[in-house]
Amino acid sequence: MKIKVLSGLSALFLSALLFVSCGPNDEKIKQMVSDELTETSLPIDVSVHNGNVSLSGTVETDEQKAKAEEVVKPIQGVKTVINNITVTPPPPVVTPDDALKNFADELLAEAGFSTVTTSVADSVITLTGDVKKADVKKIVQVANNTSPKKVVNNLKAK
Repeated sequence: MKIKVLSGLSALFLSALLFVSCGPNDEKIKQMVSDELTETSLPIDVSVHNGNVSLSGTVETDEQKAKAEEVVKPIQGVKTVINNITVTPPPPVVTPDDALKNFADELLAEAGFSTVTTSVADSVITLTGDVKKADVKKIVQVANNTSPKKVVNNLKAK
């Protein structure tokens, strides 16, 4: 009786061992994951250790990050997915007023008036700062060269 139980347990153990060892190895899993990600055109780096898949790289949207993980999970041999993919933040939005201010600041600095402060609202440039009386006309002219709706002169002439 003991021999039957032992041989039954041995057979069960060997079957389980054979079943576990028949699964895809890490290199095969990595290849399958890489193939799937290539089909989605996502530039993702893959590493695999004991069936645990790590994804890294950079994508443009949260949807792409989620898609990469979604594509990998059902692959045979994948136990877990560690998603270390980063999403590139969108570029900052530059408003027309920001662009006008940057242009005015650049032209004023090139003309030697970097101490003049500008602010822009609705394409109207407001100039502030302490300047020489002889420079006021030139500063206003430089600001007008940026084609604003209007230039408001709040300069203090010395």
